[in-house]
Amino acid sequence: MFYYDLIRKRWISADQTGEVPSVRTDHTLVFYEGSIYAYGGYDGKTRFGDLYKCKIKNGRHKWRELKGDGIVPLNRFGHTAVVFEHSMFVFGGWNGHDTMDDIY
Repeated sequence: MFYYDLIRKRWISADQTGEVPSVRTDHTLVFYEGSIYAYGGYDGKTRFGDLYKCKIKNGRHKWRELKGDGIVPLNRFGHTAVVFEHSMFVFGGWNGHDTMDDIY
């Protein structure tokens, strides 16, 4: 993971610890209360439905996988996500077979 320092105008490699998610594309990232949440994606073989939280503090980035309960979305990539009133909403995407129009 890299981040762009707007003051120094340069890319910086982030120090990452914990349960770092596997390499993937077409996932979503949202920022909420000092943390990044990464959901879903695709690595060329696997369609993911996992959710990771990365606490950002003092240049250190600690990841952990979050396990949901209740009804969880099908694995997907190419979807959208947004945070609204303390909740993360995921819409649509593709599961490798069907274009989805659901929201969780």
